Amino acid sequence: MEDVEYRPKKRKKRSKFVRYLRAFVRHMAELPAQTLLVIGGSIAIVLITVILLVVLLPRGDAQTAKGPESSATPEISGTPTLPPFTPEPTPEPTPTPHPLTGVGTQGTNGWFLQLNVQADIVADIQTRLIELGYMEMPVIDGVAQVTTTYGPATKKAVQMFQAVNEIELDGCVGEATYDLLMSENAKALTLSRGSDPYLFGDMITKLQERLIELGYMTGTPTGKYGDPTLLAVQKFQSANALKPDGIAGRDTLALIYTDAAIGAGSASAAPTTAPATTSPDAGTASQAPTQP
Repeated sequence: MEDVEYRPKKRKKRSKFVRYLRAFVRHMAELPAQTLLVIGGSIAIVLITVILLVVLLPRGDAQTAKGPESSATPEISGTPTLPPFTPEPTPEPTPTPHPLTGVGTQGTNGWFLQLNVQADIVADIQTRLIELGYMEMPVIDGVAQVTTTYGPATKKAVQMFQAVNEIELDGCVGEATYDLLMSENAKALTLSRGSDPYLFGDMITKLQERLIELGYMTGTPTGKYGDPTLLAVQKFQSANALKPDGIAGRDTLALIYTDAAIGAGSASAAPTTAPATTSPDAGTASQAPTQP
């Protein structure tokens, strides 16, 4: 049996921490009991303080420290603003169609009535022309009544109205003529020296016949409004307390055809400086070149 060489076991080296710890324990063991009590109490106080700080520290600070990504409530940047108020556009009112719309003929300036048109609105036009003195009431089958036919008499009355009111003389009732005819600005029939015998000849003739009947003129009606007719109208106006301007306007024409008109031979007739006797106008007057 071979002899086994004896080798002593190597002792393990202790770490520095263990050595320091053992040295600290030996040192603490050598300290008095009162010192150990003070040190232990101080350590306990420090531990308690740390625990309290951890427990009582607000969670918001911890969330802020982690950054905005870990925050439960998103930040609102800037001041919230309401969208701008946009009022709804006011709808444009629907224009009222003109009374002539769809009646007669449509032209560049709107609808208009012309000769031989049949429409209910013609009766309204005739009524207004009669009221203003441009037309006499039509007689149909012995009955005086307005009609719905735009005939020659209606056309001529419209031409006279256009001439007196100084608008386009075409003998048609367009929107402009209709609007003026139905308005308060429409001028009534007026006959005066130089009135066109082509348009106003029938009205002048009727006036001369009445002046002859009342004794203010002699002779035969001519349909021309010259100086003799002007003088006769002045005498009638003076005798009937009207302005003696020689113009046969609405007041003169409204009175001369009534029973209240004072004749030249009446005792109540006012004196006049005009000649006692006048004859109907002589001479030839030019006709109006404008045709409807």
